[in-house]
Amino acid sequence: MAQRNLTYSIRGIFTDCLHDHHASQYLIAAYQRGYKWNSGDGSDTKGQVDKLLADLWRAYEVLRRGGATADYYLQFLTLKPIKLPTGQTVLEVIDGQQRLTTLSLFFAVLRYSLGVEGGAEFAFIEHLASPAGSTIGKLEYAVRDRFLEEFVYQGNVHKLVTATSWEAFLETATTAIDYNQQDIYYLYKAARKIHSFLTEEQRRAKISAFGTFVADYGRLIANVIEEEVNSEDVFSDLNSNRVPLTDTELVKGLLLTRASRTASSSFQQVQELRSAQGRQWDEVARWLQQPGVRVLYGLHKESALWQLLRLVALRMAAPFPTIRAMVPPRSAIGTGFPLYEFFEHLLSFGAQAPKAADCFEQLQLLSGLLHDWYDTPAIHNQLGVLQVSKQYQSKGEVLERITAEDQLLAGGPRAFLRQEISKFSCLKGDLATLAYNAGPNKAFDLLLLLNVFPEKPSNKDTDQPIDNYPFDFARFNGESWSLEHIYPQHPALEGEQVPVEVRISLRAIADADDTPPQIQKDALSPEEAEELRQYLHADNQLLHSLGNLALLTSGDNSSVSNAPFHEKRQRLMQRVRRGSFIAPHTFSVFSKLILPKSQSQFDWTKADIREHATYLEEQRARLIKDFSILSSLPTA
Repeated sequence: MAQRNLTYSIRGIFTDCLHDHHASQYLIAAYQRGYKWNSGDGSDTKGQVDKLLADLWRAYEVLRRGGATADYYLQFLTLKPIKLPTGQTVLEVIDGQQRLTTLSLFFAVLRYSLGVEGGAEFAFIEHLASPAGSTIGKLEYAVRDRFLEEFVYQGNVHKLVTATSWEAFLETATTAIDYNQQDIYYLYKAARKIHSFLTEEQRRAKISAFGTFVADYGRLIANVIEEEVNSEDVFSDLNSNRVPLTDTELVKGLLLTRASRTASSSFQQVQELRSAQGRQWDEVARWLQQPGVRVLYGLHKESALWQLLRLVALRMAAPFPTIRAMVPPRSAIGTGFPLYEFFEHLLSFGAQAPKAADCFEQLQLLSGLLHDWYDTPAIHNQLGVLQVSKQYQSKGEVLERITAEDQLLAGGPRAFLRQEISKFSCLKGDLATLAYNAGPNKAFDLLLLLNVFPEKPSNKDTDQPIDNYPFDFARFNGESWSLEHIYPQHPALEGEQVPVEVRISLRAIADADDTPPQIQKDALSPEEAEELRQYLHADNQLLHSLGNLALLTSGDNSSVSNAPFHEKRQRLMQRVRRGSFIAPHTFSVFSKLILPKSQSQFDWTKADIREHATYLEEQRARLIKDFSILSSLPTA
């Protein structure tokens, strides 16, 4: 099956598309329903004609006011070449008749509104030099033979536009045919709606430029099927589903339509291949919507597939520097149809241009890579750390970098990810630089690394570390884990009542030679309460040091932020019993598994803060070694 152009401007639909298929006109077969697009009733109720005009005008105004040039897509046309008994070839319109008819009306009314000379540019909907007895218009309804020629083409649209009423129009009909039909009424209303839209005072002076915009920037996608296919069956299948087109849907239509075409394929084979490829496409799209996948790869819910298709575009264009420069940036999401336009240009680049099947295979390859990395704990965890880090600034570039051809050939994603993590500022300088009051993001990133990459237990038989499980970044991100002071910044001392827990924590926070204010009664005077606060904040450096920090969910953080240690510990243990997700280091801190010298399981003392700081220093040294560039190189 020969490849032909798939996308045309509206002007091209009425010229180039017919020429490409050696056809003289479009035919709406008798099995089709009549024209059904509504034009509203003059109130707030709007029909399809009103919406099309408003959308086209809005797009034109954006361009007129200096906006970026953007094509306006009007869905697909499904066409089939057939040969009439006269020997004439026409393109039967299986899907898209409402759009083609409305556009024919639009340009007929536009020509009438501009006059003979002004409207000459928009005469492409007709055969201007047709000899007597031949086809005049490029669209014909089998069930309404010659209606368009009598009431639309050759300036005859004035019969619809100038009639004072529907009844008056029926009286002016020059034939004996009964035009009092619903589809004719809709055509009558559509022509009048278009005329009133174009002749409104604020538009009148712009309608020629507007018509040029519609003709040259309005685009339709023509899918031409084989002649032996049953048109009624295809029409039934196509009209069972109607969804607005998106950039990704246009790319899907382009790639699947072309990828399934081969010179030796029958229509049945083409349909089976398209069906299989469509299922594979949908499986990729569904997988990308999993929360864990989106968090790990930095994908947005509404544009996850768009982001993956952009990576396909980058890889397919890699051999062509000039084409690669045309790949839309990540910021182009939602700004028209940039990916579709890129792929259409790429596939028509010349003899060396990749085929649509190659692009589809590349999509499957990249999807497979993402699956493999997601299921590989080491890569999974490294990717996730970069995405949920507080300080890493290149999150949007990670996926592009690890899927680039040169990256895959130069050590794979592991080396790149390790190198990026090794740049974390929390792995630089001494521990004092990670204090909360020096900027909490550094401390957050170090504790994140400790939670994701804890010390690995060893296999007793091999003495080799056991790989970690994939960290649950979706839960971590969804629950908004954040930095928390283990001993609170602002202990709860509001009012004059001092809870027993506060008195216990006062004794616990003290060193052996550090005596807190004596509290002999539950009620404190304002002066005594202030003295107590000053004592608790006397060692501010220790309070904000890394040894007094851990990660908690935002819910727990806000509800127990000023509570003493034992209350926070109790809250976490309750979460553990419910089977909730608890970050490993956080659990180890509050259970004191990593503090063997601690004197009490229920208090948090200055000695605990210092012992915790020592532990963190040792663990940070391990991380620095684990993620150093030298340690990631293969040994001789």
